[in-house]
Amino acid sequence: MARPRKPTRIKELSGTLRKHRINQNEPKVAAGRPEAPSWLTKRAAMIFETTCDAMARQGTLASEWVDVIAAFATARDEEITASEALVLHGDTFIAGGVIRPRPEVAQRNVAQRLANRLRSELGLGPVSAGRV
Repeated sequence: MARPRKPTRIKELSGTLRKHRINQNEPKVAAGRPEAPSWLTKRAAMIFETTCDAMARQGTLASEWVDVIAAFATARDEEITASEALVLHGDTFIAGGVIRPRPEVAQRNVAQRLANRLRSELGLGPVSAGRV
């Protein structure tokens, strides 16, 4: 799979922009703070705002990121909810004399993988933040 291209804004911020490599057809994004969607849970809305704050500090926040930030906030919320259930009930249960993992283990793992992928796309992961 090909590595996705870095947006010109990220190249400017990181000091790697070369004029002869500028994509003239790259869509321009309007800087601005997106509003949290009304369907987010209370905790996801808080994560949304925290994420917007972090991106604003980096200079990468744009209103077009609303869907990706909302998806990240939802994934983090689901990850935290599953983790809380596992702390409360444990990682396993016994069914028919067999020890099985709780369904929340798989739910947490899926949400965690999605959140990590989206965090990287937003430029907020440890490695991706170093590139900004």
